[in-house]
Amino acid sequence: MSTSGTPSLSLETALELLQRIQAQPSSRPWRLVVRKHNPGGMTAHQTTEVQGIYAGFDWEAGRVVITPAKPLTELTPEQVDAIEKSVRQGSSWHAYQREEKLRQRIAQLEAEVVRLKEGKPDSQA
Repeated sequence: MSTSGTPSLSLETALELLQRIQAQPSSRPWRLVVRKHNPGGMTAHQTTEVQGIYAGFDWEAGRVVITPAKPLTELTPEQVDAIEKSVRQGSSWHAYQREEKLRQRIAQLEAEVVRLKEGKPDSQA
């Protein structure tokens, strides 16, 4: 068992499964990919290529580490950068999301103030 309480896959079992897959006839060469979690998705599962497989050491001793070619996230690179910056400043992702919503609302209200000052009719009517 892994520390998260979810059953983990042993290296021996993984090798056995990979050998079974490799033995299956295929019209294309097999590629090793990692499936991304997509809650509520109505399309095929998104995947990312595997960049490398390494024997873990130090903190990861006794583990086989699979490195994806791309980060396994549905966030945009800008969102990832914002999260990392927020965490470095001691904030959280949830606080960042609240602040972003507030920024958007402020921009909407500022545009509404400008519209009212110019005497233009309500754009939502």
